[in-house]
Amino acid sequence: MSDVTAWPFLVSCNMALDYRTVVAPDFIYEAGVSRNLARAAGGSLTPQGQAYYREVHDSAVGKIALLFRVVEATSEHLDKRKGDALRDEFGRVVFLIEGLVLRDHPGGKMPTGDDLDAAHAILIKEFKEFWDSESWASRPSAPITLAPDTADATPLILIRQQAFISEHAPKSEPGVVREKRRQTTWREINLDSERKEHRDVIISLDFSPDSKLLISRSYDHTLYLRDASEGRLLNFFFVKQVKSRSRCSIAFNPHDSSQVVTGVYDSDAQFRDHRFVVSLLNLENNTSKALSGHDSPVVYAAFNPGGKSFLSIDENNTVIKWERGWLMDESYSPKVEVSLNYNVTALAISPQKHVRATGDDRGQIRIYESGLDKQFIKKQGHLAQVTSLAFTPNGSHIVSASKDKEIAVWDAHSGNEVLRISKHGLLVQALSISSEAGVLVSGDVGGHIKVWSIETWEELSSLKTQNSSLTALSISPNGRTIAAALDDNRIQLWSRPD
Repeated sequence: MSDVTAWPFLVSCNMALDYRTVVAPDFIYEAGVSRNLARAAGGSLTPQGQAYYREVHDSAVGKIALLFRVVEATSEHLDKRKGDALRDEFGRVVFLIEGLVLRDHPGGKMPTGDDLDAAHAILIKEFKEFWDSESWASRPSAPITLAPDTADATPLILIRQQAFISEHAPKSEPGVVREKRRQTTWREINLDSERKEHRDVIISLDFSPDSKLLISRSYDHTLYLRDASEGRLLNFFFVKQVKSRSRCSIAFNPHDSSQVVTGVYDSDAQFRDHRFVVSLLNLENNTSKALSGHDSPVVYAAFNPGGKSFLSIDENNTVIKWERGWLMDESYSPKVEVSLNYNVTALAISPQKHVRATGDDRGQIRIYESGLDKQFIKKQGHLAQVTSLAFTPNGSHIVSASKDKEIAVWDAHSGNEVLRISKHGLLVQALSISSEAGVLVSGDVGGHIKVWSIETWEELSSLKTQNSSLTALSISPNGRTIAAALDDNRIQLWSRPD
């Protein structure tokens, strides 16, 4: 029987650099797709005697498979006696995602724990040099010969992950984002030239659950309510000064088109802890209720699926859940769920159950059950800040966007990456999903907007804003209207024929 070979690979981070491919097989290195290993390999700490197994479909190198484990990096890996965990500049534990790449391997010999140990001995030499580096380009590895089968060899228990399909994958592969096969026609809605515009950058947009209304929030402390089908201004609201141009989302109640929630800085409040409030607005009677409980500006506010409670997160990353009754004038009970130890840059709540997801400025994605104090999955999702998150309508998948110019799709239950899309080429600023039409819209800072099917993940349409960068994006629940906020303080609308 001929010898079987495999190639060592390593993904990790250090004090200065985020997670990246440190070592890649020579054939992957030469093809220029080393970074796909950092996208495809990941998971929680691997129990003893187990390993992750994942196929990777990439036309640049063909079909390959990864067999790897996730271990905690310690000072012993740097030849220091004390085995303390290594930590990044934010104090977070560093992991080694180390393993072997198998090529042309369907049904072939599977590496053992001894093979992974042999790869580790090679990789740790590169890690020692990587640890003190402030810049790093992945380095190639040569193939190693797998140990022959012996009676005392203990096979690894494999944790099989869903196949990873890169942007380079052949069009014949199932589930791949293909070239556009069906072009959906969108027409721009010509807004009234006399309409009022915000006087500063628009920071958030949202459609009402019946798709009839569109609300926008700006740094100029105003909220504009518009007819979604025509863009006609219906009402105008002033919110008290937002401190230091803090971003804050605005969101409709998913079951009540008359109710929205946002954060407000009340400079007139007598006590400091009453200045940073959540404002619940009733659009029918133009009333609002100010809810105190935060000690810094509120940056995210979103309703839970039932519409009778909502979450708010402030700049100090303190999360408060607000419980309410069904009447507008009933009291609200704040409950501090947790003070998170990372900087939240994106938040999404599953429409089907109490599962939440957050993104941070380090590209990490966390998935929580029930409250944000019960994390059950943490992924190094991107190589830069997560800018936006969205759940699919059935809650089965999470879509993330990042400053690394990519969109990723995740299984909401396992946290495994399902798909990676690299079609924008610029920082992806925002995502929005239509709950009824089964489509996702994504927008980048260059003003390019793409419409995707969330069933096949094929690109259906491509739009472009009017020579302006995009600051916020939303699609109506019925999927018939897209709204984009532009950096010149305007809103641009498109409609799709019935």
